[in-house]
Amino acid sequence: MNIPNSGQSNVNSSPNTNCNLPAVPANGTTIQPLMNADQIFPAELAVINSAKPGGSIYMSQYTLPTPTDGPSVGTPASNAQRDILSAIAKQIKNHVNVYVVADNEAQKNGGTRNSAAIQWLKQQGAYILPYPAQYVTINHTKFIGSSSGYAVVTSANESPHMADSPDNNTGFLFAGAAAHNGIVQAFLPQWNFSAQQDPTDASNYPTPTINNKLIPDSKVTWLNTAPAAETGAAQDQTQIKQAYMNLIQKAAHAPLNPDGTKPYLYLEQWDLSDSDLTNALIQAKQTNPNLDIKVIIDPDQYLWGEQHPQTNGQPSDIVSSYNTLTQAGIQVRFANLNPHPPGPEGKWPQIFHDKWIEFNGQEVINGSGNFSWDSMEGNDGKKHNREVDVDVVDANAAQAYTQKFLNDWSNNSSSDPNAASQGGNAQSANQAYNPGNRVSNGLEEMGGHSDNGYFPRFHTYLNTVGQLFPSETAPVSSPSSISLSQFPSVWSKWNSKDMKFTNDPVLNSSRFKFPF
Repeated sequence: MNIPNSGQSNVNSSPNTNCNLPAVPANGTTIQPLMNADQIFPAELAVINSAKPGGSIYMSQYTLPTPTDGPSVGTPASNAQRDILSAIAKQIKNHVNVYVVADNEAQKNGGTRNSAAIQWLKQQGAYILPYPAQYVTINHTKFIGSSSGYAVVTSANESPHMADSPDNNTGFLFAGAAAHNGIVQAFLPQWNFSAQQDPTDASNYPTPTINNKLIPDSKVTWLNTAPAAETGAAQDQTQIKQAYMNLIQKAAHAPLNPDGTKPYLYLEQWDLSDSDLTNALIQAKQTNPNLDIKVIIDPDQYLWGEQHPQTNGQPSDIVSSYNTLTQAGIQVRFANLNPHPPGPEGKWPQIFHDKWIEFNGQEVINGSGNFSWDSMEGNDGKKHNREVDVDVVDANAAQAYTQKFLNDWSNNSSSDPNAASQGGNAQSANQAYNPGNRVSNGLEEMGGHSDNGYFPRFHTYLNTVGQLFPSETAPVSSPSSISLSQFPSVWSKWNSKDMKFTNDPVLNSSRFKFPF
C-alpha cells in the first residue's frame, strides 16, 4: 500500500498493495492516518499478519467478512478485504489466538451475514462472541488490534461494499502505546461483557492475556459509547459525544492563528442528526464569529430523511439540522456521489461514510460513531449503538484531514443534494432523486444474503407499489419464496424508478433506515 506521506512522521510505505507497518516505538505512539479504503483494508490485513505465534489478534466489528463475499474487483482494498479470512485462518494455525466480538444484528433478524462469518470463524478455531443485543441497537465498532503493538480504528465496515466501492472512509493505524491502550480500553470491555452474557461459549475460550495497565500517551485518547450494563456504572458511557462537545467548545474560544488566519472546524459526516451537537456548532459560531465552520455530509442521507415516512410530512432530524446550521450561517455541502460507478465497483452505490471532526490542524476525532442520536446519546432509557472513536491530538495527523477536507470541499462536493447524489453531474441535477439506490444497497448488504426479515418487507413493499413494475410482483409475491437469485432483476427495476415513500405502511419502520 502506497500511503502519501502528507508530512506525518514515522510513516513507511511501499509501491505495492501491501502495508509496511511502521516500527513499534519504544515510547509513545506512531500515528498513520488512513485516508481511503485502499489504505484502510491493507492496514487491517497487515495488523492481523503482524501477530506472532503465542500472540493474539483482537477484533470488534459491526460486519465481518464472509467466505461468500465473491472475487475481488482488483483494487488494493478489495484484495485485502478478501484476504482477511484466510489470514485469520493462517494465524490460527500458527498458534495465534483470535478474539472477535461481532454485532448480534444477524442473530436478532434470523441469521445472515454475521452468522455465516461467526460459524466459519469458529470452525477455524477463532474465539468469537456476539455482543449482547438486548443492551444496544447494534455493535457498530470497527477495531482491529494485535499483541505485536498495532491497531486500526476506522469508519469502514468489513464488507465488500466498503472495500469494492469508492466510498469515503477514513481511520488511523497506530503503533505503540495507543495500540495497546485501544485493546485495553476499546476491545477488552466488550469481550468481558459479552463473555458474562454468553458464559456457555466463553467457558470454552481462554481468557485474553494482556497487561491491563495503560501506557502513558499524550496524543491518543480512546472513546466509547457503551451501555451502563457493560461499564458497571450508573449511567451509559457517552465519551464520544463529550469529546465532540469539548472540541467544539475549544474552537468556540480559539483566537486568530499567529499568521492572522481564522481558526477552523471541519466535519465530514455520513449523518448529521444529533441536535445537541448541531446546537453546539451554532453556539460556537455565535461565540466566535471568526471561527470558520464547514460541514460535508452524505446527500442520500439528507434526501432519504426528507422523504422518509416516519417524519409524517415534517423535516427529519438530518434535514432539520441542515436547515438550522445553514440558517445560522454555517456552510454545509453535500459530497458528490456516483450511485453506479463504472467498472467492477459498479455493483455498489457509493456512500459518504466519513465520521470525523477536525480542529485547526491540531486535533481530530474519528472512528465508528456517527453524528447521530444512535451513536452519541445515552441515559434516556433507550438503546443506542456501541461505538469506538479516538481523539488524536497531533498536528501531522490533523493536517492530513485538513487537506482531505479542502480537496473534498473544492472538488468533490455540491450545494445541491440532488446533483451530489448523482455524482455532481449538472445534467443529473434536474432528475428526480432515486432513494431506491440507498434502500436496495441496504437490502443487498444487510438483508440480501438470506431471509432475515428484510426480504419479506421488501416483497410486501413491491406488492404495495406493484403497478411500478407489475412483471416483477408475481415471482416475489410470497415472502417464503424470496431468494437472492430473484433480487438483481428487482434491484435494477427498483433503481430505475423514482420511488415515493409518503404514507407507505411498510417502510414506516426504523429498520429501513440502515445504520451503515
